[in-house]
Amino acid sequence: MVKDKATADAVLQGIKDYYVNMSPGELVKIEVSNSVKLVEKFVNPDEIITAEAAKNLILKGTLELATYKVKQGDTLWTIAKEQNMPLDDLIKANPQLKSENKLALGEVINLKSIKPLLDVTVTKKVTYQEPLAFETQVVKDDTMWKWDQKVKQPGENGTKEVAAQVVYKNGIKVGQEVLSEKVLKEPVTRIVARGTRAEVAFRGSGRFLWPSVGKITSPFGRRGREFHTGIDVAADRGTPIRASNSGTVTFAGRKGSYGNLVIINHGGGFETYYAHASSILVSVGDKVEKGQQIATVGTTGRTTGPHVHFEVRLNGNPQNPLSYLNK
Repeated sequence: MVKDKATADAVLQGIKDYYVNMSPGELVKIEVSNSVKLVEKFVNPDEIITAEAAKNLILKGTLELATYKVKQGDTLWTIAKEQNMPLDDLIKANPQLKSENKLALGEVINLKSIKPLLDVTVTKKVTYQEPLAFETQVVKDDTMWKWDQKVKQPGENGTKEVAAQVVYKNGIKVGQEVLSEKVLKEPVTRIVARGTRAEVAFRGSGRFLWPSVGKITSPFGRRGREFHTGIDVAADRGTPIRASNSGTVTFAGRKGSYGNLVIINHGGGFETYYAHASSILVSVGDKVEKGQQIATVGTTGRTTGPHVHFEVRLNGNPQNPLSYLNK
């Protein structure tokens, strides 16, 4: 009960002002969905409350609202457990929280759902900016190898201005209608050049890559009583082994003295072998690009130290890899 009609009118206006000031934007309209009647009656003076108390009662549904001040380490889950209340009820009691997972130290949260005695709907016109995502355009470049690509133009987001009509019920956003959109800054398309140039391997072309960087510890050719069918390139254990040329993996696994072995078919009768790997990163049937990592240097099979045994074969016959590798 309040003392007079003027106080009651001030309370109702204070409630409207409270909800109007809660949200940004230009006021379009405000509605109180409940039927409000002012009635004069005789009451005990002890039953009369102040305008501020009356406003809080209507806004919160109670004169005393149970609250909790957040301390270090608190989460909604720990608070709900400590207060012996369901977590869902605690979440519903705090619609003002921007995140259910982050609480600010000293923040005051409600332990009971606020149930206003009046339902007030505020409609506002708001204007805000949103980013416009850039697109990526891929262009073909026949001067680049097909395993290469290059960003020719970086992408950049644009900006648009949005005008919308937003509806809030008791301070909570319940709906939005976009009225107009205006582009303030056009996004810049990201342009990526992707190579299409294919490579044909042939004797003496020098177009095979070295499978790894290191010193040749055993060349191609006769080695004592044996014939060494490739070259050994020494490198630390775990060093990447890369495909010497693009092609298809035809073998990936353990094979006798080779240890862990990868064989790639490059077409035109050419194959390359990569032996003694500590790990294999491809499978039979995989399409690999020149320079792609396919394994790591190791000591599997018959070997005296970490290195990659590399072979080039033409129609099944071992060739001297140095005739095909980049100098």
